[in-house]
Amino acid sequence: MSAPNATPERPPQAFHLLAKPTGAVCNLDCSYCFFLSKEMLYPGSRFRMADELLETYLRQLIEAHSRVPEVAIAWQGGEPTLMGVEFFRRSVELAEGFLQPGQRAAYTIQTNGTLLDEEWAEFFKQNDFLVGISIDGPRELHDAYRVNKGGKGSFDQVISGLAHLQAADVDWNALTTIHAANADRGREVYRFLRDELGARFVQFIPIIERVAEADADGTVPWTSWRDRPLYVQEGEVVTGRSVTAEQYGRFLIDVFEEWVRRELGRRAAEPVRPLGDLRPRPRDRAHGRPLLLRSLRRAEAQAWQHPDDAHARARRLAAAAAVRARQARNAAAVLPRLRRPLCLSRRLP
Repeated sequence: MSAPNATPERPPQAFHLLAKPTGAVCNLDCSYCFFLSKEMLYPGSRFRMADELLETYLRQLIEAHSRVPEVAIAWQGGEPTLMGVEFFRRSVELAEGFLQPGQRAAYTIQTNGTLLDEEWAEFFKQNDFLVGISIDGPRELHDAYRVNKGGKGSFDQVISGLAHLQAADVDWNALTTIHAANADRGREVYRFLRDELGARFVQFIPIIERVAEADADGTVPWTSWRDRPLYVQEGEVVTGRSVTAEQYGRFLIDVFEEWVRRELGRRAAEPVRPLGDLRPRPRDRAHGRPLLLRSLRRAEAQAWQHPDDAHARARRLAAAAAVRARQARNAAAVLPRLRRPLCLSRRLP
């Protein structure tokens, strides 16, 4: 029994940190990539995380979560698989040795998928990795900007890598950037991810390239980071590759409407309360479906009414986890085929 005036103990603090073991180095040369040019900041670097640094990083990360039951260990790039599978085997071995009794690690990695093979897939499956695959839609949309060092599209290599993950039953999700090539084809992109690839978790990220000057149509005198040695987000105009606020809002609304039509069916026609009246009622607690619909429709209205702020508001449409945690948990009950609502992470924030 605590003393009458004792200060309540704070709950354990957890945080999410992305490590980039190859820095900005990547085997692709995506036209819109803002990060590749960061190689210029580290002349002479090997762009490989050293073994000593790997051990120090994992030990400190886990120590910082000493009172947290689960530690997220997340890898990104550049392209992290350039480190090779043995690097990640070592990372898992080290992490498991640093974990406290009763504590577990949740491993995630974001990759372009082009280097994945059976060995990678087996490793991911054995260690329960959540793998994010970067893909921008069908071939012609993906290959518009996601090209290799020779300027050729990467679609076939990505699909080949994804096939290895699917054959091994690896937990994966899709990360899709929205840009000039696919911005007006939201339903097509979503159906491709859902029906042809079998994606059950999807994240959409808008491409907005700010520049100091460009032609009226957004044309700039460069096509990749190699023509603009160190790119920074500065300027009052955007490139022709960029998605507009109206396009991004419309894209997410199209995805939302397709999701409702397919996943919720006739329930989408249920009457909803006015946008300002979102107070939970008794049936909301027992049946999450109406509450979820109201929340997502409210987000839809926000995206439509505020296209100038589409990134901040409209992204709530496709990701139930971006609503409130309680509503997202209700969403999971509505969609029993999904382990979690539509979001990149397997866990709610």
